[in-house]
Amino acid sequence: MLKPYVNRLILLLACLFVFQPECHAYDDILEVNVGDTFTVNGGSYRNIQGVLWDYDTSVFETVSVNSYSTRGKFKAISPSPSAGSVIQATIYYYKDGTTSSGVNKAVASWKVYVADDGSESTVSLPVSMSMELGGVQTVTATPSSSKYSGEYTWKSSNHFTVEVISSDGNTAKLRANAVGSTYIHVTLDNGNTDAVYVTVKKGSASTVTASPASGSYEKGTKITLTASVSGATIRYTTDGTTPTQSSKAYTAPLTLDKSFTLKARAYHPDREDGPVVTMNYSVKESSQISFNIISSANKTVEVAASPNKYQGDIVIPEKAIIGGVTYSVVRIGENAFENCANLTSIKVPNTVIEIRNGAFNGCSGLKSLRLEDGEKPLYLGYNSHDTSSIGKGLFADCPLKSLYLGRNLNYQAAYAYGESPFYHKTTLTELTISSSVTKIAKQAFYYCDGLKTVKIPSSVTEIGEMAFGTCKGLTSVTIPNSVTIIGDWAFRYCNSLKSIIIPESVKRIGEGAFAICAFASIAIPRYVTEIGKSVFWGCSNLANISVDKGNNHYLSINGVLFNKDVSTILVYPAAKTEKEYRIPESVTEIDKVTFYGCRALTSVEIPNSVTRIGERAFSSCANLSTVKLPNTLRYLGSHIFGGAGLESIFSEITDPSTIEYEDNTLLYYDEYDKVTLYVPRGSVFKYTSTSPWSKFKNIRPIENAGVDDISADEDADKPFEVYNLNGAKVGTSLDGLAPGIYVKRQGGRSEKVIVR
Repeated sequence: MLKPYVNRLILLLACLFVFQPECHAYDDILEVNVGDTFTVNGGSYRNIQGVLWDYDTSVFETVSVNSYSTRGKFKAISPSPSAGSVIQATIYYYKDGTTSSGVNKAVASWKVYVADDGSESTVSLPVSMSMELGGVQTVTATPSSSKYSGEYTWKSSNHFTVEVISSDGNTAKLRANAVGSTYIHVTLDNGNTDAVYVTVKKGSASTVTASPASGSYEKGTKITLTASVSGATIRYTTDGTTPTQSSKAYTAPLTLDKSFTLKARAYHPDREDGPVVTMNYSVKESSQISFNIISSANKTVEVAASPNKYQGDIVIPEKAIIGGVTYSVVRIGENAFENCANLTSIKVPNTVIEIRNGAFNGCSGLKSLRLEDGEKPLYLGYNSHDTSSIGKGLFADCPLKSLYLGRNLNYQAAYAYGESPFYHKTTLTELTISSSVTKIAKQAFYYCDGLKTVKIPSSVTEIGEMAFGTCKGLTSVTIPNSVTIIGDWAFRYCNSLKSIIIPESVKRIGEGAFAICAFASIAIPRYVTEIGKSVFWGCSNLANISVDKGNNHYLSINGVLFNKDVSTILVYPAAKTEKEYRIPESVTEIDKVTFYGCRALTSVEIPNSVTRIGERAFSSCANLSTVKLPNTLRYLGSHIFGGAGLESIFSEITDPSTIEYEDNTLLYYDEYDKVTLYVPRGSVFKYTSTSPWSKFKNIRPIENAGVDDISADEDADKPFEVYNLNGAKVGTSLDGLAPGIYVKRQGGRSEKVIVR
């Protein structure tokens, strides 16, 4: 095809090889086929600054093109219009002996015709294929030439049986609409054609399964039938006959009220009829569980102890038949399952509203408990076989691993001792809380170390006091956007809990709710109106607290939590890295444990606006060496500086007897002889006669502006420390200090120093 044009092509390309500036060549005879790779060459220019290629990307794609080479390799990917497509190279260069400032350019162009390979492609389809009714399947046509790029046309001989629902070149999607057979044709635009014979049959049969399977069960057990294919209708009989399409349709679980044979079969319009499944059910006699009649008039009974001891998996029925009379089972009696060591699991129906004391004493094999869903709360007693542990949890002797909680719980008064029915259940690892639960009861899972993850359903509005306290293995808790109250100490000591999201629905966060948790940051949502004291006490990893800008009660300033008007500082995160902190002058109260455990702090400036400091406000601040107390203070909590590592306290309080004290303790008992207390001149006697100040072993006077001179010549050769007038240590030398008045302490001698 190209032979007549070879000489003309050579002549035109020669224009490029002579390296003439602005050389422009059109090769209007170059022809290639789709899929061919060809090379164009603009010559061997010297001093090339760059080559810019331009071409139609719908016709060509580059194989190898270098921005500093006039040689380009291209591949034809589609036929070009009849006028041909152009590949053009603009070559930027400068002549020998010139510089790059005198850049010249040459333009080379090639007009290329791209065509199909010209072969007469044929096409082939599979001889036959089968489909299931309602199914979708793909069929592919194979052309004889790999370079064929023409049009494919698909058609069904009978689209009522098999329909072509979409096609893309040599593939088509088919949908089986009816049982039968038909041809699917594919035709090329060159007239060649082929066909596939498609047979449509019904799909494989849907089968039926039952839960529970055949067996003996308590009266009232629900039997659920399930078809393996969605859309199938289950037909069943209970009289032993074979079900047909006219038999009763299954629409809801069947209730086992007598022994019967159940036969079921699934029918589906697009599938073969399913096999007949046969299941035999019998009713367990109530005599297998012992009962005591509570009320003949109300027809209620309780589960009683059995002389044969209960064992294995026990399902307590909702109803019991005694002497031909049907009673409701409403209670599990005292010691009903006591010492049933071979009892492994138990299901408690929602008719039971009380489990009495000692019901599960000594059930050393009980690992699974299911409290079925119900609206009425379940009232739980406690273990009483051991009189030395009144209040011992109802399941204290049971190695429970799995619990399904489908009810709200109420406890007997003995739980004031601090032990819920599941107290210290370290074996409990699987907890499911159903949507019937609206409140997690007080101390419900206190000390359940085995729990790793807890998902609270959206039905719950309140998490009770200490509900998950001391769950040391807990790493993940999902609190839904329905909870409004997180109770006091709810997650206390969950020291593996590294993150938690408080939902926007929460209004109250109780005292110590997240004390001693492991997260590094926490966000207070918009509608929280109350945050209890000590809420993040002992959270040694906490570095930042944020508050939603729309919150009307609380505020965060640089990660520190305040009330909205900044009159009370609530929490200074223990893991903040700043060494010095100045409390805002609007603050009048430092809350309980505000700075507890802030290990980086060396200095805290307390303004004269502060009147109250709460319990343990600066406890365990190990690097806080010196602090000044303003004369405005009117209340001091217990152990404010306990474990803080203080060396000195500068108190400006002139009369300590006017202060209200929580319990007359400022430090831990063994720290008073390690801290030097500086007090106003003339107030030393008042301090030595007022508790807790009288506990200090070393009380010294200071002047109004600093520390009084105490002459001691023998101290002249000892090292000294320098403090500012707020009592904060600023160094061990006067060198480099800003101008001002400082206090220099050397051994037993203290004096004011002016630095200019």
